[in-house]
Amino acid sequence: MAQIQQLDLPFSNGHFYNLPKNVPGRLNVDDFVFFNIPRTVNPSDYTVVVTTLDTSQLPHRTIGKLIKSVEIPHVHFGAHGQLLVIPTTNPHLPTYFARLNRGSTYDIPEVHPMKHKTGMKYEMTRHGVLTAGVE
Repeated sequence: MAQIQQLDLPFSNGHFYNLPKNVPGRLNVDDFVFFNIPRTVNPSDYTVVVTTLDTSQLPHRTIGKLIKSVEIPHVHFGAHGQLLVIPTTNPHLPTYFARLNRGSTYDIPEVHPMKHKTGMKYEMTRHGVLTAGVE
């Protein structure tokens, strides 16, 4: 089995990693993205993915199942990084996308199941301040 090496650039210097995550103040709002999930979306059907500057073979990294707050990797992202919410249980479900920005809240649009076409992509609305020079 071949291993895929992650070659991301850390978001901070090496001294940051000496602190465990459970120390108060170690994690802050910039370490997460938040979602407003409509009633028509079953979160267990979706996975959250980000595009990375990783120099290995894959441009996307899965960061977890869709929940209200998802921790993002402590690495640099490109200026035009994307956040994707993709279906994992049913390929006929819609895909959602937006520009990635640390600490932002994303509204997943409510799509009427009868009007949805297979393979459609919908843009999420982002709330929050764009951080200069980070993403």
